[in-house]
Amino acid sequence: LELVLWVKNNQGKNIECCFELEPGKPKTSSHSIVFHHNHNPKWGETIKIVIPPEEMLNAHIYFDMRLWSSKERVYDKRVMAFWKLTRDGILQQNGKYDLSLIKLPKIVKDPAFYLTEEDVADKHKLNINIKISSTHFPQNEVICNLLNWKENVQLQEALNKFPFVPLPEILMHLPSILHALLSMMESDNKMSIFAYNTLLWVISTLVDDKTERCMIFMQKLHTYVPKNTTIHEVLTKSMLYYLGMFDSKSHNKYVRATLKALNYLFKMVIASTQSNTSP
Repeated sequence: LELVLWVKNNQGKNIECCFELEPGKPKTSSHSIVFHHNHNPKWGETIKIVIPPEEMLNAHIYFDMRLWSSKERVYDKRVMAFWKLTRDGILQQNGKYDLSLIKLPKIVKDPAFYLTEEDVADKHKLNINIKISSTHFPQNEVICNLLNWKENVQLQEALNKFPFVPLPEILMHLPSILHALLSMMESDNKMSIFAYNTLLWVISTLVDDKTERCMIFMQKLHTYVPKNTTIHEVLTKSMLYYLGMFDSKSHNKYVRATLKALNYLFKMVIASTQSNTSP
């Protein structure tokens, strides 16, 4: 019994050179060890797969399980399974998955038939354990909705849920998150103050964390400001709005957050101003 892995797109075509089995020698497929007289094997292999960002949203891992005949030296039975990297445009969560085994027809007209028609072979499952790491695509739905804010009709809901996103996931996509919040502040007057509130929460969380990784991000925060924009005007307007509410109890939380983030907000304002005045 042998297991062969491929990475394919939605048309069933192989995505080349995704398996890093040896340093500097990427392969298009990965062949497991072969089990003899064992119909319930446990491979226990760790396989590193590197997928180009432009292929990620349409990619899936294809598992080809072959039962070989020792006499004929050909496989007399084949089943397969697949695991999509994304669901509804969001990377799937890390963890364990039980994949149904699917019969392969003798004649395959559509190489991606299994994506729409699943003919489950039997009750056996293929158990896999997946861990995805990507700085291009988030695994968190809230972050994904925020980054795609122009197409998101429930944007305020996404901003309200943002404080519940785990900090490691925020740090992984921090430049993109800041770019989205600042662009939102500049482009959408209705959502500008809500985006500013979320920006305050991000900065305050990083300041309070005090870990080395967060401190490194804080030092580079102003470098994430989009160039040739009016971000400096919008940030200044939002800061003055809350600082003018100093005696308002209902705004006290945001006033304190603005004061805590003031040093970093000023750096962002300066960076935006300089990008507009530089030749």
